[in-house]
Amino acid sequence: MLRRFILFTICLSLLASAGYAQVSKVGTAGAKFLNIGVDPRGVAMGYAFTAVTDDIASLYWNPAGIAVPKKMEFYFSDVEWISDIRNNFMGFIMPLGERYSTVGISITALTMGDEEITTIEEPEGTGYNWSANSIALGLTYSRWFTSEVSVGVTAKLVRESIWDLSALGGALDIGVLFYPGVFKNLSLGIAMTNFGTNMKFEGVTEDLFRDDWATGTGPMEVSPEASPYSLPLHVKLGVAYNILTGPGHKLLASLELDHPNDGPEQWHTGVEYGYNGMFFVRGGFTYNPNLWDDRYQRDFLGSEISFEEFSGGFGFKYSKYAIDYAAEDRGRLGIQHHFAFKIEL
Repeated sequence: MLRRFILFTICLSLLASAGYAQVSKVGTAGAKFLNIGVDPRGVAMGYAFTAVTDDIASLYWNPAGIAVPKKMEFYFSDVEWISDIRNNFMGFIMPLGERYSTVGISITALTMGDEEITTIEEPEGTGYNWSANSIALGLTYSRWFTSEVSVGVTAKLVRESIWDLSALGGALDIGVLFYPGVFKNLSLGIAMTNFGTNMKFEGVTEDLFRDDWATGTGPMEVSPEASPYSLPLHVKLGVAYNILTGPGHKLLASLELDHPNDGPEQWHTGVEYGYNGMFFVRGGFTYNPNLWDDRYQRDFLGSEISFEEFSGGFGFKYSKYAIDYAAEDRGRLGIQHHFAFKIEL
């Protein structure tokens, strides 16, 4: 079975390489709202969650994980992002009759308030407003192939809009979870998320007019055209281990390697302590070479120390209900707060 897992990992990596070939340089991916962690538990553990996920939040982290629950579950989360921007996620999963497979649906929506349009001629406002939003709809299927291996796939429709422009694309999330029988407290996970089409903003309702200052002629009619952009593709390999599994105490540790298509490889690590299966405390750290090296140089020169890339949180579970909270330090962007509510139906 271990050889099957390794073979699947190799095939998934080769498939992902095709997506990387579409990107000419780093920093070119769009639809970045797909990278906002919607699950406080995983965010608090430093995003090291590909091998941990075992409930409805797997719809975001690793689609193979929704095969673990044996009951229907509903999930809602809210993220207070930058300024007045909010990111909301809602999902539902249902095990099928044979108990070997599970289906799920999800929706992610990034929204912000309207803003009045201003111009050089009308700096106080034109009387018209503009807004922007992004949305992703997902349909997930996961199945146990053996008692040790589950595989899941999510098909997503992604749409972004700003003012009178919009972009539409499609993507797949593919993942696997492996629970080695000889290591009862160990789990391995691999996932490829947002493998899909390029997107391009289209639909401008009016042309622009510009004077040709070089020749003195004008105004000339100009039809702007946006450049296509790729989705934020990630290939993640994680490992998790239950250090303590006693009746009253549980300690879980996880480590994960993340390879994005628009930046350097990142390492994620996290821990979770649980008491009586009701109270949970979590912490995590992400090693991003660009941010870490830059912060080290600033701190060495005497600048204010930053805790960017650190995260933490807590959770409470009672009967069929669970509430989770996480906070992550985003440096100059401040502290982002994540809230979630889950219920077993």
